[in-house]
Amino acid sequence: MKKNILFFSFLTLFACKKTESPEISPIPDIESEIMGKRTYQEFEMMPVEKKFSIVNFLDTASTERIERVQAKIADLQAGSTPGRKQVNNKSLALLGEPTPQEYVDVLPMNATRPGVDYVESNAYPDDSYYYTGNIIDFIYKWQAFENILGLYKIYSNEKFQIQKESTDYYKIVTLQHQSSYIVGITGGVEWTETLSNNYTNNLYFAYLYIAGTISGYGITVERSNTRYVNARVAFFTSGGHY
Repeated sequence: MKKNILFFSFLTLFACKKTESPEISPIPDIESEIMGKRTYQEFEMMPVEKKFSIVNFLDTASTERIERVQAKIADLQAGSTPGRKQVNNKSLALLGEPTPQEYVDVLPMNATRPGVDYVESNAYPDDSYYYTGNIIDFIYKWQAFENILGLYKIYSNEKFQIQKESTDYYKIVTLQHQSSYIVGITGGVEWTETLSNNYTNNLYFAYLYIAGTISGYGITVERSNTRYVNARVAFFTSGGHY
């Protein structure tokens, strides 16, 4: 599987922004608490306030302790999503005094503000895929939104089937929307998909559309986004760029 997304880069980012981190008193046993987690779900279910304290811990602890905690979080994440690759995706806003509206607000990912897209497939590009007529199945996971605080992301999954035509041309045989979902520190925020629409305006490119509502803390907002993607480039670059 060519897939990956790693959450603890969010924590690392704020560890590098010590002067901009919230003033939260360190929790003496935070390291022991993290090291005692058995699953990533246990870590993800921690209160948001305690996760902010982890950020403060990473600001003040020794390098050895920081690396130990980061490695533990990475191991937990790898256990919940095997085979995913690490990505470096910085927060789109500094964490100061979060408000309910900030927890709910998101920014759409586009060419100016690129997200992190990736591919899931049992097929790996090698010489056999350069023969005319071969068909490749894969799931294209594109990041539609990111919370303005960088706490969570919303992804949409599309199932592609492409066929080698000639030289570097791979036509789209089928295209189906699969699902959309929210990942990260949601803090009770929920994503509900209301509409999706995919089509190919020619043999090689696809237009993807997703819409839904983001709700939490008594606030509900409607958001939509689109992606125009070359299916061949998406597959052979494990997500690529748009």
